[in-house]
Formats: sequence, structure tokens, C-alpha cells
Amino acid sequence: MQAEENKWELFISYWRAHAAGWGAALLFALIGAVVFFLYAEKTEAVLYALVLWLAGAVVIFAVSFLRYRRTCRYLRQRAKTIVTEIPEASDVPKEAQALLYVGLLRILWEENRSNRTALEAFKRETNDYYTAWVHEIKTPLSVLRLELQQEDSDRAHALLGQLQRVEDYVGMALCFARLTPDASDLLYRRQRLDPIVKAAARKYSSFFVSKNISFVYKDTGAEILTDEKWLGFLLEQLLSNAVKYTERGEVAVFLDENQVLHVKDTGIGIAPEELPRIFDKGFTGGNGRAQQRSTGLGLYLSQRAAERIGAVLTVQSEVGKGSDFRIDLSESQRAALQK
Repeated sequence: MQAEENKWELFISYWRAHAAGWGAALLFALIGAVVFFLYAEKTEAVLYALVLWLAGAVVIFAVSFLRYRRTCRYLRQRAKTIVTEIPEASDVPKEAQALLYVGLLRILWEENRSNRTALEAFKRETNDYYTAWVHEIKTPLSVLRLELQQEDSDRAHALLGQLQRVEDYVGMALCFARLTPDASDLLYRRQRLDPIVKAAARKYSSFFVSKNISFVYKDTGAEILTDEKWLGFLLEQLLSNAVKYTERGEVAVFLDENQVLHVKDTGIGIAPEELPRIFDKGFTGGNGRAQQRSTGLGLYLSQRAAERIGAVLTVQSEVGKGSDFRIDLSESQRAALQK
């Protein structure tokens, strides 16, 4: 049905494009028929002339319409590839209208290529500056941390907590800058899992203490094939999320027999209707909006980091009982071996 509609639309567009020409031809044919009829001796001669005109018109229409259809098909095909492919002169229909259109396509293609080149250069410069700024800001933040750690007071502990949040946002910014399709900072090798987990947990030790939350982890002695930096970032984001929404109880990290790493908390949980969207960029959910603590980027970047190392990140949660984020590292190993 769609094909018939397309043919009908093509037929209508042809008549609209050639209405003046065919109207003139019909007018001249009628004038000739009237004159011929007035001065001819036999009516059959007039009818014979009209039949010949009609036959010629049909042939001319068929040839003209087929050329028009070929030109339209060509232009549609070229329109699909205008961004990536310049039209070749050898396959351009020779009709004047088609040549004009192809000339316009060439101009658009050149303009688009110029714009894309400038945009890619701007993106590279912006990304380079962005990455450099993130690295530079780490130095004064480290100095502030050292100064605050020398003071044992409630005020210093509170400021350390806020400083940790700033460092988290800086880490997220750096991660976001590196999440480009052509990034080449991925390094797979066999890693001991325990130091990666402990390093991530150590960053949030002050939060565990201040909120009186237990952190539970037993050494596994396991070795996995992964990228240490990206797995560490993924764990940091999940631990930050767990601490943020847990007011009592514990946060536990453990590796099950299926090579799945769990980050499980006893926090407020996630509503069932929100679970399919929690990894969407910018989605905060009811809990995030109520507590004004969520940017909607943490879990999005967690999912992207998991994809980066070939792992599968899923979650099970129940409101009022907590959440269980699961990182399937077996998938990560298979992805690494295939690279």
C-alpha cells in the first residue's frame, strides 16, 4: 500500500512540475483540431489527427515520466548520503533539472564537510581543555584535603565530606570527557579485585563513620581481567549512591559464585516504576528530587563505565529495604578476551 501511495505521489508531483508544458500542448492540439475541423472535408481526418496526437503524447509522457522518476530516485539516494559521500558526475542523470539539483547537493556537501571539520576541531579543543582543567583542579583539592585532615573537629569532618562531593563531581566530569567513541585509555589486564574495592570504599570512609553505617567486605582473593581505572570508577559511583540513600544499616560488597560483584545497601530503595529509567541520563527519580541530592548523572555514568569494560550492570531494589546493584564481571572478561 505504501509503494502505491509513493507512486501516486510521484505521479502527482510530475504533473505539478510539468503542468504548464502539457497544458500548452493540449491547448495547441485543441486549436489545431478546431481549425482542421473547420477547413477539412472529412471528419475522419480530424479524428485521425487527434488519434495520432494522442499516441504521440502517450509516448512522450511515458519517456518523460520515466526520466522524471529516475531523477527523483537518484536525488533521494543522494540525499541519504549527502553527509558522507559527494555525488559522482558519472552517475548523474543528464536532465537539466537533475544537473541543477546535483550542483546544489555538491554545494551542500562541501559546506557540510567544512562545518563538520570545524565542529570536530572545536570538540577536540574543548575536550582537551576540559580534561586539562579537571587534572589541574585536582591539585588544589588535594591541598585542601591535606589541610583539613590535620584538624580533628566536627567542622573539619563536615568540610571533608563536602570536599569529597566536589572530588566526586570532578571525577564524573573527567569520566564524561573520556566517554567518547574514539577514546583509547582502556587497558585490560589481570587485576586483584580486593585492592580495587578497598580503594573505592576508602574514599567514602568518612561518610560511613559520620552516618554510622557499616561497610561489609571480606577479601575474596579473586583475580579478574578488567580495566582497573574504569572498574574503580564504577564502584565509586555505586558506593556513593549507596551511602547517599542509606541512613542506617550497612553497605555490603561481595562477589558471588557466578563472578557477579554486588553492591548492596539497606537504604530507602527504588520504586518499581522507576527501575527501568534509573540509568537514563538526567533521571533523578522521586528519592533524588525529594532529597535534592541527585544530579541524574551518577548511575548514567555507572552504566556507561560498565559498558566500557564489557560488564553488565543491573539492579534489584525494594522500597524501604534497599538496593542490590550487580556487576557481571564474567561478561567483562569475555569482552576483554575478544578485543
